[in-house]
Amino acid sequence: MYLSKRTILLFHTLSKSEGPLTSNYLSQVVGVTSRTVKKDLQVLGEIIASYGAKLCSKPGRGYQIYVDDERSYQELVRLMEQNDLVADQNIPRYSYERVNYIIKKLLIIDYYIKFEDFMEELYVGRSTITNDMKMVRENLQQYGLKLIHTPSRGTIITGKESAKRQCIAEYFFHNAVGERFYVKDNIMFNSNQNQKELAHLRHELLSVLMDYHIHLSDLSVENLMIHIAVMMRRLTFSNYVECSEEQMSYVADTPEWEAALKYCGILEDVLDMDIPRSEVVYLTMHLISKHINEQMDVSAKRQNDLREVIIKGLRAVKKQYRIDLCGDLELIDLLILHLEPMIRRIQMGMVMRNPLAYESTIRYLYASWITAGFCREIEASYHIHIDFNEFGYLVLYFNMAVERCRNAEVKKVALVCGRGRPEMITILSQMKEALAKYHVTFTMMDTYQIPQINVQDYYLIISTVPLELPKSAPLIVLHAFDESEIHTVKHFYQYLEFKDIPFSRYLKSSRVVSLRGEHIHAVLKSFSRILEKRMDDSAGKWNQINEMPLCISDNHIAVLLNGVDAAETSFLIGKLEKPIEKDHRIIQVIICVQCAACDMGWLSGILYVLSKWIRDEEQVNSFFKDSSISCIQKQFLDIIERE
Repeated sequence: MYLSKRTILLFHTLSKSEGPLTSNYLSQVVGVTSRTVKKDLQVLGEIIASYGAKLCSKPGRGYQIYVDDERSYQELVRLMEQNDLVADQNIPRYSYERVNYIIKKLLIIDYYIKFEDFMEELYVGRSTITNDMKMVRENLQQYGLKLIHTPSRGTIITGKESAKRQCIAEYFFHNAVGERFYVKDNIMFNSNQNQKELAHLRHELLSVLMDYHIHLSDLSVENLMIHIAVMMRRLTFSNYVECSEEQMSYVADTPEWEAALKYCGILEDVLDMDIPRSEVVYLTMHLISKHINEQMDVSAKRQNDLREVIIKGLRAVKKQYRIDLCGDLELIDLLILHLEPMIRRIQMGMVMRNPLAYESTIRYLYASWITAGFCREIEASYHIHIDFNEFGYLVLYFNMAVERCRNAEVKKVALVCGRGRPEMITILSQMKEALAKYHVTFTMMDTYQIPQINVQDYYLIISTVPLELPKSAPLIVLHAFDESEIHTVKHFYQYLEFKDIPFSRYLKSSRVVSLRGEHIHAVLKSFSRILEKRMDDSAGKWNQINEMPLCISDNHIAVLLNGVDAAETSFLIGKLEKPIEKDHRIIQVIICVQCAACDMGWLSGILYVLSKWIRDEEQVNSFFKDSSISCIQKQFLDIIERE
C-alpha cells in the first residue's frame, strides 16, 4: 500500500522522540491541520500494531510509540526507510491508482475521512477526487458495500462486515497490482512475530482439516489463511460478522461446523479473546465453499433440474455458435459436479479464488466465448451472477470439450508415392507419428489413381512426386523426407486450419477508434455508443455492455465477449486515451469481435489467431506504435505463417 510522505515523516518523528508529541506539534511538522494528522496517525497505528508495537494517545500529553517486540519493530523501521526512498515515485498518478488507494485507506479506517485529506495526500484537486469517488462507489457496489458522504463529516464505507472482509482480501491480497497472493507477503503481516503466528495457525488448520476429513486444494488453503488473517485483524478491533438463523441452520451438524468450532478454539487461545458464534458460522461457510467433494450430497430432483438447465445452455451454444456439445456426456457430468457447489457458493456470497482466470480465458479465447453464452443461461435460470473466478474454471471444462469435438472430426490425408510400396510404408509410419495428436486417417495410393479421386474429399495430400492438381488443392511435395520436411508437414497441416479465413475481408470493415473515460464504466459506455452506430442497434443490445465478460491479457489488451449477432464479421478496436483498471488489471485496448452467422464456422480460428496476437508482446508493442488496420492485418498473417 502507498504510504504518503506525511505518514512516513510522522513515524520517523515519533520513533525518535523520547516522550509524547501532541497532534498540534505533529501537524506543524508535516504541514497539515490537527484533524488531518489524527487520521494519518490512525493509519500509522494500524501498521505499527502488526510489528510488535503500539501507538498510544495520552489525553493532554500526546502520542507515543511503545515497543513490545524490538526485533519486529526494527523490521518496520527498515521497511519505513525503504518506503521513504520511493515515496515520491509511488504517488498515485492515474485514476485507477487513486481509486485503489482511496478504497484501501477507507477499509483500514472505520470513521469519516474528508475530501480535503485525500486532496492533500494525492496532490489533486476537488474535481479529480469527486470523479475518483464515483469509481470508488461503483467498485464497492460489487461487494454490496456503500460509500456514504456528508459535507460536514466526510466519507466512510458502510455495509456488512463479511462484505468488508471480502473487499479487504481482494484489495490487500488477491489482485492488488504488483502485490503477491500470499498472506505472508503483505506489509501488515510480514513481521517475524506475525509470520511465526501465521505458520502456527496454518499448521493447526491443516491438522483440523485432516481430523475432519475436509479436503481443500493448496490454493484454497492459502486463500483461507488470508481470510483467517483478515478475520483476526478485524476481531482485534471488535469488528464482528452477523449471521442469520437460516445461515446458522444451514451449517449446523456439518463436519465443517465441527472443524470450525475446533479451529476457533485455537484462535481464541492465540487472540486471548472469546470468538462469537457468528464468526464460527462465517468460518464454516468458507470451509463448505472450498471443500472438494467427489460426490454431491443433493437430491435426485435437484440434480435432474440442473442437468436440464445444462442441456438448455448447451443448446443455446449450439444455436448461436454452431458447435454441438449436447452429446458430450463427460462435459455434462463435469458441469453437474462443478455447478452445484458453485451455485451454492454464489448464493452464500463466497468466492472460489482462481488466480489463473484471466490467463486461461485469453489463452482459450474460443472456449471463453462459448462459455459466456452458456453462463447467460445458467444466470437466468438461477438468478445469480457468475463472477470471473468461477467463469475461468468453466472455461477449462469447455476448452477440453472443444478439443474433443475437434478431434472427433476425422480428417482424410492421402499419401501418394512414386517410389514403391516399401518406401510408402516407411513414410506412412513417419507421418502417423508426426500427426499423432490429430484425428487423421491415411489412404495410400499410386499416381495413376489420382484422376479417379475427388481432391476435395482430402484435407491434405502428401506426395513424393509432383502432381498436376488444382492450385487450391492442399498439396505438399516431399523430396528428401528428412526431419526438416517432417517439421514442414506438421506446420503445413496446422496452417490449413487458418489459410482460408478471410482476414483481409474482415479487417477491411474493421476500425480502430479512440476511447475516453477515467474508469471502466465510462469507457464501455463510450464503446457502446460507437457499436450502436456501427450496427444500427435499435434493440439496444449494447445497453448491457457492462454485464459482458472482459478477458484481460498481461499485455493490457481486453477482449469483450459480447454474444451479439452481427450482419458482417469485423473487429472494432478501441484504444484508450488513458489506461484504466478493472479487477486490478490494466487496460489500454478493448477489442470487440463481431461475427456474422455465416462466418461462425471460422470463429474458432479467428479467436485462436487473435489470442496468439494478444499474447505476443512484440506484436502488441508494435501495434501501440502503429495502430493501423494494415499493420494488424500484416501481424495476423505473420502469426498464421508461423503457425
